[in-house]
Amino acid sequence: MPDSATYKETGAELSRREWRWSMQTAGLSASETLSGNVIVSAYPSMLSFVYSTGFGFMNTYWPPTWVSQAVGELNELLSLPQNWDTYGAPPVSYDAAELSLHVLTSVMRPQSRLPRIEPTASGGVSLEWFRNAVEVAIDVTPSRQVTAFFTNRHTGENWEGELSEAPARFWHELVIVSQAS
Repeated sequence: MPDSATYKETGAELSRREWRWSMQTAGLSASETLSGNVIVSAYPSMLSFVYSTGFGFMNTYWPPTWVSQAVGELNELLSLPQNWDTYGAPPVSYDAAELSLHVLTSVMRPQSRLPRIEPTASGGVSLEWFRNAVEVAIDVTPSRQVTAFFTNRHTGENWEGELSEAPARFWHELVIVSQAS
């Protein structure tokens, strides 16, 4: 874990202690790729969640390791060319990748297990968790629509719809499947 991070817009170096959860999220232009610098600007939503729920981690404001892993995987998706699947799929949309990172920082805990991050044939991003007989997925489209799905093969329960309308059972399943082993 680095001792500091560079804030993209100003080039100023921020120590762990200087970096605050109340920083405003800074957007990037569509021509930029996600970088380690995005961790600093994308992470406040997770920290707002952390502090609003009273959940803390290591008394620090520094993001957990899964954030940099997610940025790396999303960058790989952004580098996919037109027709990456040999069936004419468009490249992954920058908007879908950026929103996927924001979704992850909103729904995951510091100790969470990173989902499988996959491109979709429409240029979006799919976030998928699997554990035993439970599957949870969140899909982000290039038009920034966020849908979610879960199925529990043990109980036969399933649900699909807009993430903003997800029932409590979806969130329960997400917590279970995203727990580190």
